[in-house]
Amino acid sequence: MTSVETRTPTQLPLGAARILVADPIAEDGVERLRAAGEVDVVTGQTPEELVERIGAYDALVVRSETKVTAEVFAAGARLRVVGRAGVGVDNIDIDAATRHGVLVLNAPTGNPIAAAEFCTVLETSDVPAGVINVITGAKDAMAKVLAEHDDVDGMWYFGAAAGVKAVELASAANMKRTWTSAQSRDWLDPRQGEGREFLRRATEVKNIWIPYGE
Repeated sequence: MTSVETRTPTQLPLGAARILVADPIAEDGVERLRAAGEVDVVTGQTPEELVERIGAYDALVVRSETKVTAEVFAAGARLRVVGRAGVGVDNIDIDAATRHGVLVLNAPTGNPIAAAEFCTVLETSDVPAGVINVITGAKDAMAKVLAEHDDVDGMWYFGAAAGVKAVELASAANMKRTWTSAQSRDWLDPRQGEGREFLRRATEVKNIWIPYGE
């Protein structure tokens, strides 16, 4: 479901930029963008909706969910910059951006710092070695590899519809338990990023039948 939220600064300079935020980002990040122009937060768009909407914007901010394809760049007559909130630009067509003269930026420091802090927590905990492995790589390519891996018992994937299909198909061959969704999720919102749903998905109940008789 598409979620639309328009935020207009109280004082916009003449000719201020229009910025489209296509994936959930932290609220303070949106507030910083407001200082530069008019910000629309529109998450959960289909590729067709993004192509239809992008022509009215000078800048686009995404995370990993939204794919910035050649069609998006072709439709973005005003588009001057695409910002990726996170590591890598694997969901952005760099060749198309170059052809259209669009600058592509990313913000790589946040995720590595969080991963390093998480590793520190694990090292000082009583979690046995090897129970948790931290791996990196292009999200969709890595998800497919993990889904095909026979020694991985379960797979959670949140991202593009094509990624959901790839994970489900790859997991079917080895009977892997999956939880996939192409719907945008605000991981900073406790109602979406934590709770009983995660506990239920992480719990597997097995029945053991013991035969008995005379």
